[in-house]
Amino acid sequence: MTINRFLLFTLVFALTFANGAIAAEEPVYDTVISESWSEVLFSNKKIGFSFQKIESGPEGYKITGRAMMRMSVMDTKQDLSFFQTFLLDKQRNVTSFINVQKIGAQRMTTFGKLFPGRIELEISGAGGSQRVVKKIPDGTGFIETFVFQNADRFKEGYKKTFPVFLASLRAVDSLTVTFLGSDEIMVDGVKTAVSHIQTSMHGFSTSMLVTENGISVREKDNMLGVTTRKSTEKQALTFPETSVSVSSLITFSLVKPDKPVHDPDNAKTMKFLIGGLKSPKDIPRDNRQSAGSPSWSSNSGGERVMSLPVTITKIRPKRSIPLAKAGKGFGQYLESTPEAQSDHGLIRYTALKIVGKEKETWNAAQRLNFWVFENLDKKLVDSFTAVDVLKAKEGECQAHTNLFTAMARSVGIPTRIASGLVYSRIQKGFLYHAWPEIHVGEWIAIDPTLGQDVADVTHIKLIEGGIGNSLKLVKYIGRISLKVN
Repeated sequence: MTINRFLLFTLVFALTFANGAIAAEEPVYDTVISESWSEVLFSNKKIGFSFQKIESGPEGYKITGRAMMRMSVMDTKQDLSFFQTFLLDKQRNVTSFINVQKIGAQRMTTFGKLFPGRIELEISGAGGSQRVVKKIPDGTGFIETFVFQNADRFKEGYKKTFPVFLASLRAVDSLTVTFLGSDEIMVDGVKTAVSHIQTSMHGFSTSMLVTENGISVREKDNMLGVTTRKSTEKQALTFPETSVSVSSLITFSLVKPDKPVHDPDNAKTMKFLIGGLKSPKDIPRDNRQSAGSPSWSSNSGGERVMSLPVTITKIRPKRSIPLAKAGKGFGQYLESTPEAQSDHGLIRYTALKIVGKEKETWNAAQRLNFWVFENLDKKLVDSFTAVDVLKAKEGECQAHTNLFTAMARSVGIPTRIASGLVYSRIQKGFLYHAWPEIHVGEWIAIDPTLGQDVADVTHIKLIEGGIGNSLKLVKYIGRISLKVN
C-alpha cells in the first residue's frame, strides 16, 4: 500500500539514463562514438549504476545501455534492472528498440518497431508473448535518445515540447526540454564544454549537463533526489555491502489529512476536500465517487490551483447476475493484457478451481477476492505480471490487483483497475494504492490487498486503467492536499 516504486524509478531512469540490451540480427556498428559509466545515488547514498554506449555504422547509430538499482524498503530487498537498445537511421531517427526490465528473477521484454503513426510491440514475460499496436503522434521521440539527437541544437533560446513514447509504460506523453546555459567543467581530467538543460514531464524535472557530442555527465531529478555522476567502470560496479533503505519513499508519497480518519471500515459515506488540482476533470466520477463545485486559489509559488469537494459512498451490489451472462457487452474488461494474462492456462485453471460450481457473479468474485488476500504474502516487492505473482505468492497492491483482475476476467467477470489513495492507520495518512472494480450489474470496488469485500470510503480514485495510464499518478505526488469533512 504505497506508491509503486517500479513506476517511479522507471520514470527516473527514463528521464536520466539511456539504458539498453543487445538487439538480435542488427546491422554492423563498427565505430564507438562514446562509452560512459555513472554511479547512481539516492539521498547521497549509492543505490546503483548506469552505462551508455553510442556506436555508428554504415546504416546509422546504436545507443546501448543498462542501469541497475539495489534497494530495500521496510527490510524487503530488491534489485531493479533496466536494459535498452535503440537503433537509429543515418538521420538519427529511431527505427526500432528493445526494452528489458528485471525485478529479481522476473523479466519482461518489449521489442518495438516504428512505422508512420504507430509502434508495433511484442511483449514477452512469464505468461508468454503478446502483440500490441500503439498509435503515436507525428514526431514522437524517446527520452533515452533525444540528447544524442539534439545535442548540437542546445543553444540560447532552445525550448521544445514534443511527444515521447515510454517503452516501459507503453504510453505516449509530452516532454519539455529547455536550455538553461553553458559552462566548462572537468570531465575525466579534461576541461569540457557542457550545456545545462532541463527536462520536464508532469512537473517532474531533471537537470542535466550534456557535452557537445551528446554525452550526459551529470543528472539530478527534483522528485526523488536521484543523482547520477560520471565515474569509472570499477567505481560504478562497486556496491556497498548492504542495500540502501529507501523507506522515505513511503513518507515522500504520503498525503497527510487535516485530521485523522476514524472508523473507515464502518463509514457509509465520507467527504473530502482535495486541493492542489488543476482541473475538475482530474477526479473521475462514478456510482461511488461524486464531486461538487470547484474553488480556486493561489499556492505559495503563485500558481493557480483548484480545490474540489469529493464524496465517497460505500456501494454494495443491489443485485447480482448469473456468471454466464456477466461479460456480455463488456469485452474490453475481459481482455488479456501483458500484466493481467486472463487467457493464460495457469490463471484460468486456478480461478476455475477457486470459483468451483458457483453460478453467481458476486459470489464468484468474493471467492477470488478472499483467495488472493489469504494466499499472497503482503510484501513491498514489485512484479510484472499476474503469472509472476501467482508463482511467487507475494507482492504489494499492484500485484494483488493484477492477479485478481486476471483471474476474474478469466472466468467472465468484467474487471477494471483503479488507482488512487487509501487511508493508512499506521501512517495516519493517505498512501497511493491500486484496487480492482468489478461489474455485477453495477461497478463495485473491492480490495484483495486489504481483504475488503467492498472497498471502504477512504479509497479515492484518481485514475482508471492499467500500466499505460499509471504515469498520470505522477502529477498528484507532492502536489495534492486532503481535508476530511
